[in-house]
Amino acid sequence: MERTTFLVRYKQNQNTSFYLCRHCQTHLALHHELLHKYAANQHALFQNLVNVGLGANYKIISLSIETSAIKAGRFMIDMTKLLFWKGNQMLCADTEQPVQDV
Repeated sequence: MERTTFLVRYKQNQNTSFYLCRHCQTHLALHHELLHKYAANQHALFQNLVNVGLGANYKIISLSIETSAIKAGRFMIDMTKLLFWKGNQMLCADTEQPVQDV
């Protein structure tokens, strides 16, 4: 039996803000899942992601102490790899500048 994969796709309208992959435009997270942006290294911490599976080459980071933000099960992503739909326009997630060509 063949398994069918269904991807989550958010509505691209005025009421929705979400992050997506800059390369393939796969939807990854609603804006309210963003917990923290780390400006110094252009990464962001998300509570939950959709359309993401962990393959054999994923990295596990061991923490000696969990903080209120960094906990097991959360996701850190390089913002230079993301786009951001901000209700009425597409932005580069790292610079928040409008995207010219997607």
